[in-house]
Parts: sequence; C-alpha cells; structure tokens
Amino acid sequence: MKNLNNTYSINNTIYSKGPISCGYIFVNFFLKKNNSIKSFLDIGCGDGKLLKLMNKKINYLGVDADVGIYKKKKKKNLNYFKDVKKIENYLINNKKKYNYI
Repeated sequence: MKNLNNTYSINNTIYSKGPISCGYIFVNFFLKKNNSIKSFLDIGCGDGKLLKLMNKKINYLGVDADVGIYKKKKKKNLNYFKDVKKIENYLINNKKKYNYI
C-alpha cells in the first residue's frame, strides 16, 4: 500500500524511500493517530529525531550503527554501535518487546 512521499507498508511494516523527511512525516502522522502506543523501537535512529515526536510515556529505544554521519546524542534511550552485528546481539540480549518497530 503506497502512502505519503514514497512511504508504504507491507505486512504491518512501514518502509520509506527517499529523503529522511519522508519517513519522519509519516511517523509523525502515525503517532498522532495512534495514542495507545506503549513502546517503540527505532532501528537506524540517527540523531534521535523521532524521539522528539514521542510522548514521554512511550518506552522508546533507538539504535544505530555509528558510521559518523550523525552527531551522537548522549541520551539513555539512544544507543550507537560500531557495526550492525553488535546491534543485533544487543537487541537479542535485551529481550524487551516493543509494540512498534
């Protein structure tokens, strides 16, 4: 199902092609329409822009491989790793469940 600015969903997963702003616009719209979100995992969080959109009651975790593109933010719910494999290991060991990814 195609949506806003090359953003689409397949099997309840949202994908975005193009500039980062396309995904950001869609997630902002999604959060405003879904006020019952309890937890959100942001894979590829960059500098944590989505965190600004989140209600403080949402259990948010952002992870990203540090490739030097973004300025790292020092927040307890943003985690940067040297490579993708370390992110995968971290999430497996974390054992937390998230309503939305």
